[in-house]
Amino acid sequence: MALYSLSHVIDLEWMREAYRLTRKSGAPGIDGVVAAEYESSLEANLQSLLGRIRSGSYKAPPVRRAAAEPSFAAGKTLAELTGDWKLELNSKPITTELKPWEDLGVIGFHGPATYRKQFTAEAAPKGQRVYLEIAMVHDYAKVSLNGKDLGAAGWQPYRWDVTGALKQGPNDLVIEVDALAATGRGGFGGPPPAAASAGPIGAGGRPATSAVLPTSGLLGSVKLVAY
Repeated sequence: MALYSLSHVIDLEWMREAYRLTRKSGAPGIDGVVAAEYESSLEANLQSLLGRIRSGSYKAPPVRRAAAEPSFAAGKTLAELTGDWKLELNSKPITTELKPWEDLGVIGFHGPATYRKQFTAEAAPKGQRVYLEIAMVHDYAKVSLNGKDLGAAGWQPYRWDVTGALKQGPNDLVIEVDALAATGRGGFGGPPPAAASAGPIGAGGRPATSAVLPTSGLLGSVKLVAY
């Protein structure tokens, strides 16, 4: 099976947007560089990185891990965060169950949208770590719990270690979601897909029943799982 590089689809605009969406409050990388230092020469750093990616000389640096990840084969669900969420979508406050933005009448919006949920939790089981797991996001989610930034994810698994932020009793969860569009799913920035890509148009100007529209937002189940 042949493997192909995706470097030809990466450009400076893509990289600027990717950098904008990354968490800036984390610890320094293994090279000791903090976000503020990297950003002081952002364009030069991105140009250098892009050149190395396209030439094939880029090698991802080692990653620091605070603790080894557990096996995710079997965990115990502590809570499912069902019911209504407070959502700020396209500058409008909404209280709703989790559903695509398009079902809420918002089409072509790429975010960010902010979801808020208050929930009550029991103490974490002794000797285990607790993770927030989201079944699906279209496309990029940034999580904070009780004011602590837990980072972001743009692909599966959508999972965050919340052990150090979770409190016994009331908790405040915030999830910021961006929908990404280039030529459909899977890229940063760019225009929304053309209307024709949704499929044929039926009566009244509505998409025919065979059309498949893109979906955006926080989708599927959200739960706390102990491992």
